[in-house]
Amino acid sequence: MPIGFYGGRAAALMVTAMMLIAGSAPAAEPLTIAVAVPMSGSGRHIGPEIANAVQMVIDEVNHQGGLAGRHLAITLLDDATNPDTAAAIARVVIDSPALAVIGHPHSPVALAAVPLYQQGGMALLSSAAEDSLTADHSVFFRIVPALETQGRASALYAREGLGLDKATILYRDDTFGRALRQSFTDEFTAGRPAQVRAVALRPGAIDWDQVAAGLAADPAPGLILMAMQDYDASRFLVAKRHHGIAAPVMGPQAVAREVFVTLFKDQPEEATRPGLFAEGIYAMAPAMLDTANKDTVDFATAYEARYGTAPGWTGVKYYEAARALVLALTRAAITGRPDTLKADRAAVRAALAAMDSPDRAAIGLTGPVQFDAHRNRIDSFRVGRFQGGRFVSAPIQFVRVEDPGAVDLKRDLAADIIRKIGDEYYWRQRIVYTGLQPVSIDRIDTKEAFFSADFYMWMRFVERDGIAQVEFPDMVRGSYNPAQPVAQHRADGMIYLLYRIKGDFRNEFTLGDYPFDRQSLSIRLANSHLTREEVVYAVDSPPPGLSGRDDSAAGGRWRTPDQWDSWGIEQFRDDLVSKQALGDPAAMRSGRALEFSGFKMVMTVQRQVVVFLRKNLLALALLTLVVYSTLFYPESVLKERLTVPVAGMLSASVLLAGTQNKLGDIGYTTAAEVIFYVFFFVSLMATLSALVEERLRLSGMPLASMLVRRGSHILFPLTVAATVLAFAVHYGDRF
Repeated sequence: MPIGFYGGRAAALMVTAMMLIAGSAPAAEPLTIAVAVPMSGSGRHIGPEIANAVQMVIDEVNHQGGLAGRHLAITLLDDATNPDTAAAIARVVIDSPALAVIGHPHSPVALAAVPLYQQGGMALLSSAAEDSLTADHSVFFRIVPALETQGRASALYAREGLGLDKATILYRDDTFGRALRQSFTDEFTAGRPAQVRAVALRPGAIDWDQVAAGLAADPAPGLILMAMQDYDASRFLVAKRHHGIAAPVMGPQAVAREVFVTLFKDQPEEATRPGLFAEGIYAMAPAMLDTANKDTVDFATAYEARYGTAPGWTGVKYYEAARALVLALTRAAITGRPDTLKADRAAVRAALAAMDSPDRAAIGLTGPVQFDAHRNRIDSFRVGRFQGGRFVSAPIQFVRVEDPGAVDLKRDLAADIIRKIGDEYYWRQRIVYTGLQPVSIDRIDTKEAFFSADFYMWMRFVERDGIAQVEFPDMVRGSYNPAQPVAQHRADGMIYLLYRIKGDFRNEFTLGDYPFDRQSLSIRLANSHLTREEVVYAVDSPPPGLSGRDDSAAGGRWRTPDQWDSWGIEQFRDDLVSKQALGDPAAMRSGRALEFSGFKMVMTVQRQVVVFLRKNLLALALLTLVVYSTLFYPESVLKERLTVPVAGMLSASVLLAGTQNKLGDIGYTTAAEVIFYVFFFVSLMATLSALVEERLRLSGMPLASMLVRRGSHILFPLTVAATVLAFAVHYGDRF
């Protein structure tokens, strides 16, 4: 079960040791990693996600046998989002057998703990953004890009993405706030006229209403950049809303989480309109799940299946950090003995620092985990914004061109596909908010392996040619014309297109559970003209009014053929990824994988078991009763006792052939066939019982003959009852 929040404020250290061992334990002591995260205090909304993500990596390693035959274990500690507590637990960790530390995601907390880890020679992997953490401490490894990169990315998006030339920076007057203010200002004013106003907030308690009132006095503040931690940002946004400030707002990575909206749960307005205070806020995120690659989506799916909630960028990046640490432990060739603890810790630090090139980097979800000379991860930021309580990708992203020599810069610059900003080149990537809504499934043919579907598809995006020119690779009959939407309009600078599509689609059916089966019907779309750097199809919510077009499209229910019920819908990105160059000269030179953006809807349908059993297996049930009745025939009608079961098996063979004909040529046994095989078994048992009884009677052994007869009376119904019970237990939820 997921790691929950610790209630109340942390008055003392809270240490929970978790030994995560799968399978049989090796004889040697486990290798220990410390995980120090906020499970209480103002940052308690992110601590469990970090701990859960690290735990997943530890479990994966232990499931594969550990490292050199030794399992890994974590010690979980609560830093309570408090610098004093963080310093205290750092002393505890230094005196423990832990080889490295993961956590302390808040800069003020990390600043209090990292000097102690420096003294103890322990590597700390953290997302804390304060620049001095890496500048002054050789043990600190930042698992996201440097704060300077975050500030530059914020300014880049404000200028190029939002088209703004004025900004107001609201910053805490500490090292974090000043660094973010400076890097934003440098990039925002570079090479062009721009206005920047900086408002310093002194350390300590702040009258946020007074701050908001001061901003409200400026009729055109431009973009408001919040250079502060998430708990401060939440208080400012409440005051901003109450003062009616309508200017766009952007926050740092600490804000870029859906759990951020939980900080407003005590506000009365939030109860009637969830997400109100965060609505429209932009934030810089090291990763975005709605536009992530397949590896990241797979991780998020596994995380949600295990813990019941979806992760944010925090879970993604700390999962990658744990992977990098595991690789460092492997390369360090540590001994794990108490007398070599200091040397082992130094070897781990050296192994992490050596991840300074692509060939030495750890394999991450979003890309290689590679550190620069200052131990900042070499990576980029995504831009998200809050909509209805969800944190989704902004419609335009700027993605750094990793290998400018692998693209036609002259052509793409002229077409505004790539922009040169400073000395760097960036893809101007479109995010296409996409959704599919089924109206009906008109036919499901498991024998011919296809289904017929009628559905709506919509897209919302910032204009660019070719975005709607998608293909449906599994469509065998039907058509799609991107030039003929049933509705289209422009709103908020975006194009909205709605299509209605009908066709037949190839599909793989798994029939092992037939007739108790649930089937997944998949509709895929892909754009083979634009790469993932140019366009990404992200999951969207149904547009207002769509359900009014057809009642069957409302509420996630849709029409299905006879004998089938709709069960559910899942939609997600489904990119085409090729590790091969596929003849692309640029890909051959760069060695990069080709990714073409795609999208997938999976509809789950459930066969109506009772209807099927009544129409197809009722005759078999009656035959079973007829065969069972022969066990009670008198001895004088031996012929009938033998012929009736044989006739029953012949009749059942005809029924079985009809059932198999509906399924086509499959190479495995179905549940329906098992039912018939049980019938053949009990019929054969009835026949053999009659023969044995007669042989024993003629041999002058009437008592033995009677025992065989009575045994068959019991064994026959017991076999049938056991079969029914087994199917009821296994498929009880299918009725």
